[in-house]
Amino acid sequence: VNGGATQGTIQAVINVTYTYA
Repeated sequence: VNGGATQGTIQAVINVTYTYA
């Protein structure tokens, strides 16, 4: 599992969540 890719995905989800929040 690529930790960097996972962290990037999590950050992307958070970014989208903040946008729609």
